[in-house]
Amino acid sequence: MNKRVLVVGTTPDYVDLVRRRYPGRALFLTERSLRLKAREDTPDPSEEVLADFDDTKGVASALDTHVARNNVTLSGVACYDDESLSLASILAKRGGLPFAEEKAIRISRSKFHSKRAWIGADVPCPRVQIARDEEALEAVVDRLGLPIVLKPLTGSGSELVFWCRKREDARKAFRTIRRKLAHHPDKRMYPADFMPGGNFDPRQDVVAEESFAGPEYSCDFLLFGQRAQLVRLAGKIISPHLGTGTAFIY
Repeated sequence: MNKRVLVVGTTPDYVDLVRRRYPGRALFLTERSLRLKAREDTPDPSEEVLADFDDTKGVASALDTHVARNNVTLSGVACYDDESLSLASILAKRGGLPFAEEKAIRISRSKFHSKRAWIGADVPCPRVQIARDEEALEAVVDRLGLPIVLKPLTGSGSELVFWCRKREDARKAFRTIRRKLAHHPDKRMYPADFMPGGNFDPRQDVVAEESFAGPEYSCDFLLFGQRAQLVRLAGKIISPHLGTGTAFIY
């Protein structure tokens, strides 16, 4: 039986790494535009399905056709990219395979909704508000105080995250985030319909967080019941922007 793990949405360099390390064990579902620009060797057609990830129905149809044509049985679903997690969840559910629920993924990817969920579960974390314009930003600063952290609603890592010491710094950072997001090429990282039933726009709404003093870390972990298993822990670099009270966080 031709069993494969479906790897959704990873980049061609990871495709190359996985297929060489674990030959014959994965079926890669890859964004067509990424493969066209890839420098790595193109996998055999039996190993990879190319699709336009903006078209979920088209992706599912292409996958179904490939699986039937190549007599493949999907044994699991893996995903390396934040922006492809929702698609991976949808495909896993269609195939009766274990994966995180799409609603949970959308909440976890929102830097506002995730903290609201943590607060509701009595997990200590910074207070958080949404600022949709500069007038709202002023009110948020009044509530949360200075210094304050501004960041996009979604995104990955520390892209466009600012630590602001003064009100004017916060206003400048707010304008920078809005300007950069307006022309950001990755539509799946900042999708317009991010939260079903919610009036949130990742290209307009800016998240403001209470700032805590101390070192910054990024942590990935897996939950097994009430136990968390650490996967990755990385220190963050806070780089002051010369001549201002703003810092970039990497």
